Amino acid sequence: MKHFISLFSLIILLFTGTSGHVMAAQPKLSQDCLEKMAQASKAFSEKVFLDVTKSYPEINDENAEHVFFTARNLWDIRLLVGKEDTHIDSLEVYLSGESQGGRRIYFNGNPNLAYVLYKEIESDQNVMIILERKKEKWEEQDRQVKKGKHIAFKNPKCVDEYLLQKWFFEYFKDFN
Repeated sequence: MKHFISLFSLIILLFTGTSGHVMAAQPKLSQDCLEKMAQASKAFSEKVFLDVTKSYPEINDENAEHVFFTARNLWDIRLLVGKEDTHIDSLEVYLSGESQGGRRIYFNGNPNLAYVLYKEIESDQNVMIILERKKEKWEEQDRQVKKGKHIAFKNPKCVDEYLLQKWFFEYFKDFN
């Protein structure tokens, strides 16, 4: 009975606050947790592209030199060039859209041939779009879709703790 009274008192204090009516601060992600999130995201993206590239021998050849670009890389190139470029503009179209781990454009020695690779969100299918450089823009020549593995994203523990604290704060904010 003594424990019940103590627990009941604690619950009442939680819901009514103290006599000073202290307002709890909304939880925030720490810098350390933000860095862990960035690391987890990068690791997830690398796992996704390891699976995607294994599906396509054109990209999976360990002896070939491959260079890849992301949408961010293309934006940086456009900024450095300082003017509109129809070839860069036409590549951005293939890097937009939903996908797991982002999208990448791979070049493997031939500057007139590019491969856009990504993993579809719902189906986990690996997609490769083969592009050919034409006079004014890049054009799609072929699209291949192959079954891929499901890659799960795992939040760092600090993110789960933050989300729980945020939920608790939002749910009980009227009681503070």
